[in-house]
This record gives sequence, C-alpha cells and structure tokens, in this order.
Amino acid sequence: KIGECLTSVINQDFEEMELIVVDNGSQDHTSEVIREYQKRDHRIILERLEKNIAPSGARNHALKKARGIYVHFCDGDDLAAEHAYQTLYETTVKNEADVVTGNYMRRYPNQNNTIRPYTHYIGRTGLERCFEANNLALWNKIYKKKFLDENGLVFDSSMRYQEDILFHCQMLQCSPNIDYTDENVYIYTEPVGVEDTDPEVVGARYACSRCVKDGMKLLQKIFGQPLTENLMLWQRMFCHMFAWNFECSWKKIVDAKESEEAFYEMQKTLISIAQNNKNVLDWSENWMANEFI
Repeated sequence: KIGECLTSVINQDFEEMELIVVDNGSQDHTSEVIREYQKRDHRIILERLEKNIAPSGARNHALKKARGIYVHFCDGDDLAAEHAYQTLYETTVKNEADVVTGNYMRRYPNQNNTIRPYTHYIGRTGLERCFEANNLALWNKIYKKKFLDENGLVFDSSMRYQEDILFHCQMLQCSPNIDYTDENVYIYTEPVGVEDTDPEVVGARYACSRCVKDGMKLLQKIFGQPLTENLMLWQRMFCHMFAWNFECSWKKIVDAKESEEAFYEMQKTLISIAQNNKNVLDWSENWMANEFI
C-alpha cells in the first residue's frame, strides 16, 4: 500500500516539494519499499523510527522536519488524487489562505478497489465547510506551515483515537483564513470490512472505551471553556461528535464493564460541559434539541 501511496504523490504535477515518509516502527518490509522509491525520486526523505509512537507522534515528527511553505498529511494506505497538490496550492496562493479544504473520494478494497466520490460540501465559505460532517479530517486539506508554527499547533501524543479531529478543531479556534475547492483532492481507502453490512464488523474498529475516552478528551479540550464566535457552527459540531462517539463507539462495545466505564466518561463530560459552556448545550431552538436527542 505504501508503494501505491508514494506513486500517487510523486506523479503529481507539482514538482517543488519534499516528501517526508515516516516509517513508524514497522516490522515488515516498509522501509525497503521506501528506499527503492528513494532511488527513483530524490524528493523522498525517509524517517525511520525504531519504536511506534502512534499516528500523532509520527505526524509531529514529520512537522519538525518539514521545511516547505505548505504541509499536507497523507496516510500510507491512501492516495493523493490526480492534480490535487497543484489545485490546492493555486487556491492557497490566490487568496492567501492559511488552510484550503477540498472534497474527497473513497476506495473500497472489498469491491475491487472501486473509487467513488464521497463528499459534496455545500458551505458557502471555507470556514463553514470545515465544520461540516465528514470534513473534520486532515488529509483533504493543506496548511500553511507558518500558521501552524505561530499557533503552536501539534498533535496530542496521548491520544490514539480522534487526535486528528482535535488538531482540526484547535486549528479552527486560531481563526485561520480558510478557502476551498470543489475538486476531489484525496482518495481515502476504506478499511477492509467497514463497508460490510454486518454491524459487528463495522463497529469493531472503534468498539473500545479508549476510543470513547479520547473522544471525550477532545470535547473537553474544545468545549470546556465558553465559546463566543461561530457558536451555531460549534453547536452542530458538538452534536455530531458526541453522537458519533455514542453511536459508533460506545454502542458497539461488547464487554459490560468496559461499556459502563465508557458510559460514565460520556456522562461526566456532558455534565462538565453543561456547567462550563452553557451556550453549546442551549436547547432553546428545536433543531438543537432534536439533533442532540
């Protein structure tokens, strides 16, 4: 998979870039594959880590090494869409944006690697699009490196789940200049089994208390203090994230003790946010109450 990913990046029609590949403590032939690609393309920089430090640690490591003006995060089992970097770069430069977001497609391994459009964002501004459901990830965006550095934006290395969404939310709190493109700029590979109809297969990936705890940590960090700007957008994001942790993680946990532990973590978080950031849980409007319930 790493070979397919590297091929999609080095074949971009955007030549002036460095490609920092972090081998996060792999135990297979990943580094050998990367070194073979290095022989073909001098822009590839291999960072071999002896110990796995989770996705957050690997991304932080790459950020420290990055010398470019803009940064894109690409997971090793995914693909950069054709012309993606040129499109993102041109949009960024045209409007002096700190962040540019685009649409993305999904690849389905269980369906002969079929690739289909997945998102169609409708927000009128880049900011609105960055609050839409399914647009909380990193990889369909590029970021101005100076903006990340000036705001001290890094990944929380204590989190194994949802650390990318925390990064996204913290970025939004720094009031970036955001622009967008309607083009598909990324191809996300659906984990094998996720598109199956068996709910046990679908839920297994996130069915653990650790995922819920990380999700609640995210909500505490973002909503633990009163928010005053873009309140309706933040309200919708809170509803979406709390509902996702409830439906896609907690409800899938099989072990009774683990389920109870995760439930009380959600309860504790909800009470804390209700006390410290009442605006987020303002149910005076019907849409808010209905969406949360």
